[in-house]
Amino acid sequence: MAREEAMAKFVPLRLIGVGTPEIESAASFMFRLASVHGINVARMNDVLLAHLLSDRNFSLINPIRTGGKSGLSTYCRPVASSAQFRLAVKQYIGEDNIDKACVLPICIEMPAESWSLIDGPIRWCPQCLSEDIAGGGVPYLRLIWQFSLAKVCLRHWVKLERACPCCGFE
Repeated sequence: MAREEAMAKFVPLRLIGVGTPEIESAASFMFRLASVHGINVARMNDVLLAHLLSDRNFSLINPIRTGGKSGLSTYCRPVASSAQFRLAVKQYIGEDNIDKACVLPICIEMPAESWSLIDGPIRWCPQCLSEDIAGGGVPYLRLIWQFSLAKVCLRHWVKLERACPCCGFE
């Protein structure tokens, strides 16, 4: 299937913050991508993978599971399943900067033991998200917040949240 033909089936979406320290994480991009298509993240993942599988030169390796405590943060990790997601985003959404939304460029320079930099549940700064909304922008999750060593927002110096404010799920 030609890239242009496949891309016509999807709403084009661009990463927020490209070229800045506040670049959007791949997990956040996937949330927004699913939202603009009116489906949940798991379904969006399945749709993108189905398009990849329709290409005769592609074989699926360990698809991302979006459930559980760390499922969505997998999109940010340097693993085969997140590489498949990034390939699909490049081919079908047209966002060629998606590699910058994960830790892959950083991990290439580090030993594999360091790849646990992105671990655990999604984290966010409630003040940054409130500012995104108040400024008329789209609230999004910054890649920097997904590093396991990040405990506070570097702009507001408040602890990053991990649990849903409505139900407490992490």
